[in-house]
Amino acid sequence: MKSILLTHVPLQVITSLRYHEEAPKHFVGSGEKRGNIMKTRALILTLFLIFIAAMLVTGCQGTDNQTVPGLLPDADAAEFEGFPDDPILDANHWQEEFPDQVRTFIANEEREQKRSYLKEYPWLATVYEGSGFAKQYDSARTHPFALIDISETSRTKDAGLSTCWACKTAQYPLMEAEGASKLYDTPFDDLREAMTETITCFDCHKNAPGLGRKGGTLAYSGGFLGSIRWHFNSAFPEARTGDATCGQCHVEYHFTPQHAVKLPPELTDPTAIYEYYQSIEYVDYTNPRTGTKQLKVQHPEYQTCFGTLHDKKDLTCVSCHMERATNNIGQYSNHTITSPSKSEVIRSSQCIWCHPQDRGVNLIKETRNRIWPQVVAVGERLAAFCDAFATALDAGEVNDADTSKLRALHREAQWYWDWVFAENSQGVHNPAQAQACIDKANELLDQAETLLD
Repeated sequence: MKSILLTHVPLQVITSLRYHEEAPKHFVGSGEKRGNIMKTRALILTLFLIFIAAMLVTGCQGTDNQTVPGLLPDADAAEFEGFPDDPILDANHWQEEFPDQVRTFIANEEREQKRSYLKEYPWLATVYEGSGFAKQYDSARTHPFALIDISETSRTKDAGLSTCWACKTAQYPLMEAEGASKLYDTPFDDLREAMTETITCFDCHKNAPGLGRKGGTLAYSGGFLGSIRWHFNSAFPEARTGDATCGQCHVEYHFTPQHAVKLPPELTDPTAIYEYYQSIEYVDYTNPRTGTKQLKVQHPEYQTCFGTLHDKKDLTCVSCHMERATNNIGQYSNHTITSPSKSEVIRSSQCIWCHPQDRGVNLIKETRNRIWPQVVAVGERLAAFCDAFATALDAGEVNDADTSKLRALHREAQWYWDWVFAENSQGVHNPAQAQACIDKANELLDQAETLLD
């Protein structure tokens, strides 16, 4: 309570209140003067209490868009409608001006471990059969490894197009802004030498780290300017900066017939997005044994978090995944990405208002322990159904009408399962939605298995 209520109270209010409270009791003056003093004290006390009440109301709301005074003088923030002529992509350029931000950003390189989902869950090769994800599917690593990981994955080695670079380096959206001819049809490998910088400061701040969005003051979020990627900006033009910086890549997307990245426009609900894909007859890949035209969910963190209670309280991606720290200048954003389950700083500054003590951590553990085993069980069930369906087709045991129905059920069931599996929180970002998707996938598989029998 003290950190919210007292440290944010204007110093002049506290000083004024204390001055009147400590006025000498033997003060000599007329009754009128004493009455005026009493009225002044009452007014100041009332204003002070109103201020306290306002802070209580907003105490559990996100702090990303609040202004923290004293970090940088007010200045006119640069307006970036397009990209600057000479973008700065090397984080080390900002080392002298923002040493702690750069140091903590580079510290992400220490988290270099990754694991193979295909080894951890062997049945995934059956579920994703016909797609690149059946060849290689590894756990995500931190931003400094984005360029390395996309360069080395086997998913881009066959028919990969340049669009696969879109979220791994700022150089690709820069090329888009320049209107590079036939960029989207360019083979992935043809741009390998041109892509030299991984995700860096420019992706979130452009060339103006430290300046707030249009307001000219340093925002609590550390001066996010939003997204540099047009596909997110066009789909979610009203997104908050603390969400847009992450959501521009941590989002469900697809490719246009021209091979450009596109987001289902302003859609966040998995059912609405599925219906959208149905309406445009979109297909990511075709299962070679069942003939099912499948969809592959990407990593829909932005859509999953949208509309949740945390979202409604103005908590953004930044609120929960970037700590606030203090140096000799003031507060700054620690750029080592983390989570509430691992950060006491985030729990004590953000979670504690609704989840006192360790209740937030316990809730995260309980959600994962409840949701994830169900996700694994549905994945295993999908793989078993795929094998059974393929066997029945080979044996000529399914007529054309039932084959079409089975493919439709297979496609939709896998979509709802994959929405939870591919989203990187194991159900924590939106437990209700995750459970609903699992239940829907099981319901569709019930229908499919009954029809197949």
